[in-house]
Order: sequence, then structure tokens, then C-alpha cells
Amino acid sequence: MGAGIELACLLLSIMFEIAFWVLRAVIFILQCIFYALASVVVDIRAANKPWEGGHW
Repeated sequence: MGAGIELACLLLSIMFEIAFWVLRAVIFILQCIFYALASVVVDIRAANKPWEGGHW
């Protein structure tokens, strides 16, 4: 019985570890998407300025 409980705790800790890394990966990906979108919006706004004419 004790071995079963140890195994369950081990599996639970492994699952928490995997969930933690997956969560970090998702947050990292979302941050990358957010920064990419933000830079695109800034580029579009800069390109739409009449005195710059949209040329770098």
C-alpha cells in the first residue's frame, strides 16, 4: 500500500512539474506574440504619419 502512495505522489509531482513548464512556455509564447503585435502596430502608426510618408 505504501508503494502505491509513493508512486501516486511521484506521478503527481511529475505532472505538476510538466504543467509548470508548459505554463511557462505558454506565457513565453504569448509574450512573444504580444511584443510582435505591438511592434507591428507601432510600425503601422509610424507608417501612417503624414510628415514621414511611410518611408524609413
